[in-house]
Amino acid sequence: MHGKGVKQWADGRHYEGDFENGKRHGQGKYIFADGRVYHGPWKSGKQDGIGSFTDKTGKVKKGMWKMGEFLKWADE
Repeated sequence: MHGKGVKQWADGRHYEGDFENGKRHGQGKYIFADGRVYHGPWKSGKQDGIGSFTDKTGKVKKGMWKMGEFLKWADE
């Protein structure tokens, strides 16, 4: 897949956004099965850059990720 699209998993997770060579790449929104949401940049299928994270209560925080690894919250 290349360009914009949607991918859904059987457990309820889904991703809406940009793809490159079948991987999440560019801007997108990933919704976890439990309702948490990550919205932001992706690189080669992993969160990469400054994005927002919404927890199950609806609280939104900005944070930084590097190749799928969470680094820190923006307000820390």
